[in-house]
Amino acid sequence: MIGIKNTLPKEVKPSLILYGKPKSGKSSTLATFKKAIICDLEKGYDEHFGFMGDTVNSWDEFLDFKSELKKNREWRKQYSWVIIDTMPKLYEYAKAFIREEQNVQFLDSLAFGKGHIYPTDLVMNALNEIKELGYGIIYVLHSNEKEKKGIDEKVESYIYPVLESRPFTLISADVTATVYFANEKGKSLFCLGRNAAYATGSRLEKYLPNTIPATEDDLINAFTNARAKKAAESGVSIEMVDKEVNQMSDSEKFTKLMADLKEIYTAHPDKIDAFSKAQLKIFGEDFKQTDLSPLLNTKLILFLDELKKYIEG
Repeated sequence: MIGIKNTLPKEVKPSLILYGKPKSGKSSTLATFKKAIICDLEKGYDEHFGFMGDTVNSWDEFLDFKSELKKNREWRKQYSWVIIDTMPKLYEYAKAFIREEQNVQFLDSLAFGKGHIYPTDLVMNALNEIKELGYGIIYVLHSNEKEKKGIDEKVESYIYPVLESRPFTLISADVTATVYFANEKGKSLFCLGRNAAYATGSRLEKYLPNTIPATEDDLINAFTNARAKKAAESGVSIEMVDKEVNQMSDSEKFTKLMADLKEIYTAHPDKIDAFSKAQLKIFGEDFKQTDLSPLLNTKLILFLDELKKYIEG
């Protein structure tokens, strides 16, 4: 197997949401990444050669893909990222698998809202297993456009990533950055800084450039430099920065989520009954908080999202 030695610290593996317009060149750009293993769910790489990865046509094939990642320890030394292209297609495959397994035509037929919960749990558990191997994940999404009022009430076009609410809430909570892929006048760019025209954001936003050329080296360099700047400004080690922005343990995530939850409950004591209903919807009747796990944190993220939506009306 041909491997490429890492030229930068192996810790630079930020998980990202990367989105852009269909046919804008996302797959062509990602096919040039030498430190990535590509899960091609939409056959967008058929015309590209020399990339590391495989075409996946069903949920079972995705599980085979995940198993190969687990078996091959050498890949973990050579590759930084697993690219899921695209995340909505993976979610579709999970739904199709559940419909067949449960022998139902529509997921809404499943009792207790399981038709909404089951696909999310299935997908996120599988992706958490990949992250536990040490890979960052790049979630590829398409974009959509809508009209949005600016500060001066002027209606302008706004570009945003497209994915169902539940999985988007979860991956948004777990990534270091949301990156917009722009192709302007034949020049491909990764847009990292906040912009009124499109949805972006990062836990290292203050230290990242607004745009960079859409190459793997430029992406790695941008995050390498950002984490070094944050460490220097904060007076902490780079390892501490990594833990803060991308590598919190399950226990640390749980502690933060519970603190967020306590803050909401304290601020809205009059809404406890409504919160209890939301808790039942997310956790189910038999759920017990007995051990820390990615699944528990996943459910807490969804629960917090439900509460915030309820409060906002």
